[in-house]
Amino acid sequence: MEHKLKYIILTILLIVVPADSMANMLDCLDDIQRIRNSLPLESKDDGSDIYHAVHIDKKYAECFVRKLAISRNAPIKVQAQQVLDYTSTIIRYEADKDVASIHDLNRPGTRLPSRTIVDGKGDCEDKAALAALMLKELGIATFIVKRPPINNGLDHIFLGIGVDYDTGLKCGSASFEPFDPTLSNAKVGEFGAGFKQVKTFLCGRI
Repeated sequence: MEHKLKYIILTILLIVVPADSMANMLDCLDDIQRIRNSLPLESKDDGSDIYHAVHIDKKYAECFVRKLAISRNAPIKVQAQQVLDYTSTIIRYEADKDVASIHDLNRPGTRLPSRTIVDGKGDCEDKAALAALMLKELGIATFIVKRPPINNGLDHIFLGIGVDYDTGLKCGSASFEPFDPTLSNAKVGEFGAGFKQVKTFLCGRI
């Protein structure tokens, strides 16, 4: 009986915690209906759409960080992991449509971070933009990293966080740790699918 009770409590927590986290973040937003109806930005090869999405929604950044109770005195990787925990687990992954009209709310492109919160889902670009918004608010050096297509598949976008030690990965002269919110139970420093197979990648500080 005690074992069954523990299982029931754990199940309730797994259901309630994500819902509470989403509700808390929604409290930061000023016009949910307008946000829900915002069109995704057109994807750009250089990742400038992600930079633009972060810039548009920067007014929400402080509130998002506060709602996640991230301590600004914690080590950088601890702060980054809290952002990653939210964007990799609470925001579920869903790929864009392959084809859609220019006026389709779910057309391919990059959602604003606020809409990703409202939708509770996003693809690699959407999750990257939301995470980058919070990482920048925390003062963490953040890089957009674009992996080219492999095995005739799709390319992939994730982030890097700047560190003061050699990781073997550089954007310009800056070393970074991979930060990929599309991975299940993602950890800072964990490589996304296929990244080790590529010899070159595009990157830029956001």
